[in-house]
Amino acid sequence: MTDERLVMIEKIRRLPEQVAELVSGLSDEQMTTHFIEGEWTVAQNVHHLCDSHMNSYIRCKLMLTEDNPPLKPYDQDMWAALPDASGVDVGASLKLLAGLHNRWVTFWQTLPDAAWSRTGFHPESGKVTLADQLRLYAAHGEGHLRQMGNTLAAQPLDMIGENLTKTRLLSMAMSSRVYFAELWAGLTEAQFLEPDVEEGWSLKDIIAHVVSWERWMCGSLATAVAGDTPFIIQSDEDVDRMNAEFTTANSAKSLAQVLAEWSENEGKLEAAITAVPATALFDNNYYDWRNGRPLSWMVVGNTFGHYQDHIDPIVSKFH
Repeated sequence: MTDERLVMIEKIRRLPEQVAELVSGLSDEQMTTHFIEGEWTVAQNVHHLCDSHMNSYIRCKLMLTEDNPPLKPYDQDMWAALPDASGVDVGASLKLLAGLHNRWVTFWQTLPDAAWSRTGFHPESGKVTLADQLRLYAAHGEGHLRQMGNTLAAQPLDMIGENLTKTRLLSMAMSSRVYFAELWAGLTEAQFLEPDVEEGWSLKDIIAHVVSWERWMCGSLATAVAGDTPFIIQSDEDVDRMNAEFTTANSAKSLAQVLAEWSENEGKLEAAITAVPATALFDNNYYDWRNGRPLSWMVVGNTFGHYQDHIDPIVSKFH
């Protein structure tokens, strides 16, 4: 079996525990509120993963045991609106997902080499192979983890409260970053450089501004983990001064350079958050220089909390 397939099978194996960890301790309101218009709730995402992967598992079994069988589609939005797929209690779906993926991993691990090319016919996708199914559903699970993280990142900040965990904080930060970048997917260079998207800034300027604060936060987190005290912002004047410094430093950068820095910072951001112990993130009194405010709020303020500040002008201008 190829290394690529082993990686995808591992994603299938890990998904149920990742979903369970992400939603553990969420309030009923957090589970069932449509924080993003037109998107499913967290609970609907959990139930959908169970429904979708059950369908795929059956398709896989049919493709292995029958010659090019028809693969019946279903209306996932209608399924997601049903009471059993939208209710707040996701316990049964989490158990079902765990058992299903246990079976599914065994299916993939024991699949003969010659069977990976076996096919089925889907009326929307045409002929698909078992190799296609593994690739599709390994990515499908990751996509819904991101969707749940982004949904939670869109909730009012005062709802985050006491139930924030390191896993959830990291998911919210990284997922919302992906969706923030989707706002400019497919735009032309002229659109990136168009002035007055937000208070005289172009889209390029907004992205450079966001990256600058991400980088500042990464440096501050690293300094804190090392046991030293980073620069402490004490007033709006400090923020204005730093914004001016960032703007000056970014003004000479090309669009290509700004977009490259945005991409490069993804891994740095994830590593910086991951390196902070959970206690240091959430204990109000862990760092004296935070004056009773947990370090996690520095992450919130420079990731999804900050992205939300700039979403509306971009959407208004380009969507």
